[in-house]
Amino acid sequence: MRGAAQLGLAIAIAAALPAAAHADDSAPGNGASPPQAVVWCYEATREVVSRVLLGECHGKIITDSEAAAIREKRESQIKRALQRRAAGSTEGLHLASLGTGFYIDDSGHLLTNYHVVDDCTVVTVNPGTTDVEISADVVAVDRALDIALVKADTSTGATAEFPAVGTVLAGPSVAIVGYPTQGLPPLDPLATPGFLIENAATIGGVDHIVMRADLRHGNSGGPIFDPEGRVIGMVNAKLDSAAYYRATGLNVTDIGFGIPGRTLIDFLTRNDASHEESRGGEAFTLAEILQRARGFVVRAECWK
Repeated sequence: MRGAAQLGLAIAIAAALPAAAHADDSAPGNGASPPQAVVWCYEATREVVSRVLLGECHGKIITDSEAAAIREKRESQIKRALQRRAAGSTEGLHLASLGTGFYIDDSGHLLTNYHVVDDCTVVTVNPGTTDVEISADVVAVDRALDIALVKADTSTGATAEFPAVGTVLAGPSVAIVGYPTQGLPPLDPLATPGFLIENAATIGGVDHIVMRADLRHGNSGGPIFDPEGRVIGMVNAKLDSAAYYRATGLNVTDIGFGIPGRTLIDFLTRNDASHEESRGGEAFTLAEILQRARGFVVRAECWK
C-alpha cells in the first residue's frame, strides 16, 4: 500500500478531517479516569486478539483460555501457509508482495491496484478455496489512476456489483474486504469497518475516496463496499501518520484513500471489460458483507 508518497496529497485534504483526528489533550490532573483493567479483546471480523485497556476494547472481551485457542488456530494457519503449493510458473521465484483483487465478471477478469502487480515476474491469485495459486496475466493498466485489470486462468463464478448509474449512496458507513497483514497475511479475507470523510476529493488532480478505517499492507486493491454490499471504490493508499505529524503537528490516524467506483467503471469501459451493477435496497451487516465477498475477493500475489 502506498504511504509516504501520499503525504503531499493528504495535506491537501486536512480541512476535511474531523476534529477527533487531532491529538488528545487530556493529561493527569485534569479529571483523568483511574487506571483500567487490561483484558484480552477479540475482533471477530478481523480475527485479531490483542491485550488492551478495558475501555479500548471494541470487540468481545475473552478469557485467557479463549485467547490461547485463537492463537492455536492462528499457528495452524501459519503452518498451512508454509505448506501451500504455488503454481508451477512460480518455481524459482519468491513471493515479493501481496495485495487484494476482486472478480468483476465470470470469465476471470479481476481489478486490483497497478502498484500491486507492477514489475512482477509472475502474478497469481488465490480465492482461499485451494492450496494452489491460480496464474493470472495483467491485461490493462492505468498508472496514473493506480488501476490494473488482471485475467486469471479460472473464475469463481461470483462477481462484484457496482451501484447502478444514478444510485444514491446508502450512508457514510463502508466495509473494506481484503487481506491485511496481521503479522502474517491472512489466508482468508477479513472485513474492516470504516466511514467516508469525502466521497470524491480531488487530490493531485485525481478523484479519491477519503475514509477513516484501519487499513494495512495487503488491503491494497480491495473493494470498498457500501452498506448494501455494492462496490463504491477500491483501496489504494493509506496516510503515513508519522510523516503527516512531522509536517503538520497533527496526530491523524487510520486515514485511507480509495479509487471511486465510477473511475473504476470508466477504466473497465475503456478496456472493453464488462461489470455488474445493482440498485441495492437491502442493508447488510459487516459479517454479511464479508460472507458475500468471499465468493469473489482474492489474494493478489506478486512473484519475482
